[in-house]
Amino acid sequence: MVGVVVGGTKFLLPRWGHLGHQARNAATRYLPEQRRAQRVPAAMPVLIYGRSANEPFQEQTETIDVSAHGGLMPITVEVMKSQELLLTNLLTNEELACRVARVVRTREGKTLAGLEFLQPSEGFWGEYMPTTNGGAVVRIRS
Repeated sequence: MVGVVVGGTKFLLPRWGHLGHQARNAATRYLPEQRRAQRVPAAMPVLIYGRSANEPFQEQTETIDVSAHGGLMPITVEVMKSQELLLTNLLTNEELACRVARVVRTREGKTLAGLEFLQPSEGFWGEYMPTTNGGAVVRIRS
């Protein structure tokens, strides 16, 4: 029991702090990662088109990882969550509308943008084949 004083009155409350720790451990053991599609580490050249501060921009960059629903990539232009952009895969010249799903600032001061396709496209990045060790190999269509 833990004694807590509120407004001059002392209350005895059960000590439940250990339950939070147990629940977090159980959740990490039994809940698989909740993703719509497998992410694949892949450095693929892309061109991002959009508007920043009402000015059009385009930036060439390279993905960090990709999935059927989008990708994660470094970006130097200031973008906001939910902002719509146009992404071009420079290996296939295929374009797809997307939105900024998340913006991450690294300790090194770089900005990473998680882009989500407005329409899922399993073929945008090429063909990927899962391996037995949980990784994947990316094979680009020629």
